[in-house]
This record gives sequence, C-alpha cells and structure tokens, in this order.
Amino acid sequence: MFTASHTTSKVTLRARVATQPRRVSRANRHSRSRNAAVGIDDITGPINDTIKEVQSIGGAKDVVQRLGLYGAPLVFSASALQALHFGGAGNAAAMKAAGLAGPAGPLAPLAAIMLFSAASPYINFLMASAGVFKIGDEIPRLYCGVLYVVAAIGIWHFGSAGATDIWTRHWTVWHLALGAHLLTATNKIRNVLGSSMCDGIRKVATVGPAMLMAALICQNSTWTAWQAASSGPNGPLAVLLIHPLHKYVSLGACFAYLTGAETKFSSVFIALTYFIAAASFMPPLVAPLCYIGILMNLHNGMALWKETTPKDSLIPAL
Repeated sequence: MFTASHTTSKVTLRARVATQPRRVSRANRHSRSRNAAVGIDDITGPINDTIKEVQSIGGAKDVVQRLGLYGAPLVFSASALQALHFGGAGNAAAMKAAGLAGPAGPLAPLAAIMLFSAASPYINFLMASAGVFKIGDEIPRLYCGVLYVVAAIGIWHFGSAGATDIWTRHWTVWHLALGAHLLTATNKIRNVLGSSMCDGIRKVATVGPAMLMAALICQNSTWTAWQAASSGPNGPLAVLLIHPLHKYVSLGACFAYLTGAETKFSSVFIALTYFIAAASFMPPLVAPLCYIGILMNLHNGMALWKETTPKDSLIPAL
C-alpha cells in the first residue's frame, strides 16, 4: 500500500534528481571560469622567462625583436602616461612636428577611441607590454596589429606634409608593415589567408620600408617635413645611407630577397641599412618619434639578421 508519505517522498526524490545535473553544470561552469581566469603565474611566468631569454644571445635577439615590434604603442602610450601623471612633455610636440592634427578619414572614429580616448594610454601600454613579455599571446598581437593599421590609415596618411613628402609615406608604410607582422602571426588571420600568403606578406613587410625609402629617393621626393622635425643625421655611418649608390643597391637587394634569387647577402645588407638608420637618422627626431623610429628599424633589422646568423651568434653565416 502506498500512503501519502510515499508519494511525497517520490516527488521529493524526483525533484532532487532533476536539480542535481543543474548543480553539476553550475559547478563545471565555476570550474571553467576559474581555469579561464588569469592567475599571477600567467603574468610572472612570462616575465621570468623573458629575463632568462636576455641571458643568451639567441634569446636577447628575440627580445629585441619583440621590443621593436611593440615599440610604437609602448612608447607613445608611455609618453602620454608620463604627461598625465608625472609632468612629462607628452606627445604634443611630436604630433605638431609630424604635422598630425588628429584622426582623419574613414577610420577617424576608431582612431579617436584607440589612440586619443581617456582610456587608450592605459590599454595600449598594457597590451604592448604584454606583447613584449609574451603575456596573452594572441590578444596583444591582434590588438596592437589593428592599432598599427588604424594609426597608419587614420592618422599618418592624413598628415599635413602631404602624400608626396617622404615623411608621410615613410611613417605610414612603417606602421602598416609592423601591423602586418603582428596580424599575420595570429592563428585567426593565418586560418583565413593561409600560411603561405601570410609568410609572403611578412616578407614584404620586412623589406618594404627599405624598398620604399630607396624608391622615394630615386624619385627625388621632398624631405621638407623630415628636415623640419630633425636636426640632421648623426654619426659617421650616416654617409653610407646618403651615398648616391646606396638607393640602387638597396632596391636590388630588396628585389633579390623578395624573389628568393639571393637571400643571405641581401638580408645582411638590408639589415645593416635598418641598423644604421636606427643609429643615425632616428635619434635627431623630436621625442618620442625618435624612440619609435629606432625601435621600428631594430625590429626589421633583427628579423633579417636572425635569418643569417646562428641562434647563439651575432655573426652572419654567409
């Protein structure tokens, strides 16, 4: 015989069984969110690994390349933060010398948010720092890659120097080149475009700035804006880049590298061009453009230098 108490027990048992999977599901969700959360080890681990990297030649080359890759957003945001909190000069003088009035063109709204909003210096500094220390991996690459493209198309392209001046095209191409390096290193972009196309884009981005400068010099493009923002090249090596023959040799080396006709000597030549530009042509620019230019050239130069040197050596194996 079943009494009312038996019926109540059955109903209670069914209710418990029905609610039990929900409790398990909630527990799993909490477990997944705990696993997805960023722990202190996720930050200190990569930082310690970076410190270990610089203790070897091969690791130091990698760190220099990453510092150059994320250098522009890191320096620009650090300069803005210095002005906000420590009384620094900020980026106003550099913007004026560069002929940049602010965001313009179709990407102006996005540029205003990513580069000139109240939160942008903090976000950009954290993202660039994470990229240097390899924290978060894909996220800093995607964010800073988009940031470079937005800066190129939404700011530099519309500088007052005009599209015919070397100054405008130099900085626009540099930002696009480093943006291409970052974006084509992400799995999302590689899955869409394919590895072979991404590798080809990276090759163009590596020698593109040197190739462009040589071509512009051959065209006798104007240096008016550059001369206004710089006191002139420094050091004895600068004469190598302004030698009448350099532009032709540089173009030949870039074509040889891109076509694969010759890659060792051309890589060394273009890398040295970048290193000399970083040491001679960038330091006289107004800060922080000088630091940004140095780091950009160091990235591409080191990328080429690593192709011709053994892992733990700085001497090319030609």
